[in-house]
Amino acid sequence: MGKPLILIADDEEGVRELFSEICTEEGYNITLASNGSEAVQKARTELPDVIILDIRMPEIDGLEAFRRIKDSLINVPVLFITAYGSPDLAIEAMKEGAYNYITKPFDIEEIKILIKKASQLRELTKRAVSIRKDIPDVTDGEELVGHSPKMQEIYKMIGKISESNTPILIEGEGGSGKELIARKIHTSSKLKDKPFFIINCLANDIQLREELSKIGNEPEKTCFLKNVELLSLPFQLQLIEIIKNNELSRIIAGTTIDLFNLVGKNSFREDLYYALNIIFIALPPLRQRKEDIEELSLYFMKRQGIKYGKIINGFTDEALKLIKEYDWPGNLDELENAITHAIIVTNGNFITPEDLPAVVLRIDKVKDSADKSLNNAKISLSEAVKQFERKMILETLILTGWNKTKTAEILSISRRSLFNKMRDLKLLKEENNEP
Repeated sequence: MGKPLILIADDEEGVRELFSEICTEEGYNITLASNGSEAVQKARTELPDVIILDIRMPEIDGLEAFRRIKDSLINVPVLFITAYGSPDLAIEAMKEGAYNYITKPFDIEEIKILIKKASQLRELTKRAVSIRKDIPDVTDGEELVGHSPKMQEIYKMIGKISESNTPILIEGEGGSGKELIARKIHTSSKLKDKPFFIINCLANDIQLREELSKIGNEPEKTCFLKNVELLSLPFQLQLIEIIKNNELSRIIAGTTIDLFNLVGKNSFREDLYYALNIIFIALPPLRQRKEDIEELSLYFMKRQGIKYGKIINGFTDEALKLIKEYDWPGNLDELENAITHAIIVTNGNFITPEDLPAVVLRIDKVKDSADKSLNNAKISLSEAVKQFERKMILETLILTGWNKTKTAEILSISRRSLFNKMRDLKLLKEENNEP
């Protein structure tokens, strides 16, 4: 068996040279193209084993070049080169049937591994062409913010699943973006021109009954079931019947907890769990993809800056450091709220630590409270804790617009516990006597 031939197509000479050096060092033969048209011509005449395509090239771009190569019945693994943080193009590449993609800035070791795996796949393809003909095409999706490995895997998953109407279960903490992912799946699918509607399983029985009936009676839509873990057993039975008889609409369920645990407690139907869990997406909390925090912060800064008519150029190093170090228990929602708070209160063009809400600085606040307690012998430990607790709860309530459910999520306590603390700390309005 001869050395695999790698076609490298990029309009930047420096990029071609980099990939040429990598491939030569790894023992591959190489052929080069400086634009999309030349890449198509060389793919047809030289029949490479792996193709590396830059998405953005003159004459015809990488995606169009890939389509023409496929039209020529050249079935080889294609690795796309995408710009840093370009999830739209990454998903589009997966839709077109790409093997994988490489993001800028380049990781040399990652490039070596991907090329090796692609060449191995090509060798397997040569020996099993008939088996791989029936593999369905993957699909595209819409823009997402974040370039971490965990999110890249979700982009790939969206590209693979969005054309099917199979039910999907998305599990993730509150505020982690389950609804956003559901919308991306919808806009990436053949139902993208059809309605997308949300059923909040916290709704009252009359509203739930009416909205669930729409799934079966009004076909061709995407239905996102928010907080599906809160659906009562009678409505769970109704939903399983809808799923059994539904063919035209897509059902996506979002949950903040492991539904299988509820199955074991007989509070969630086992048949419904398996009906929803055909496709499962585990959405990572923000603390597990901290490499996305800077990009998300800048995104929210620009969006909220426009909303509030303020020109904000960025963050000071100290502010960004604090933002990255915080665990964000409220995930994307909490981060956006914090950035919004900072934009509203800042007087300058850069967000500083002083502009951030106190909850982000709570480690410093704990230290400050401890220092004050040590310097004031008249205050007891329990009273100091009580004062600090009241201050943190009040600041978080203000941050969330007095949304008790979201405040409880951010503080990692139950809603009832929050209500009890608010009552004890005299933070409840007189007419609000229910959790």
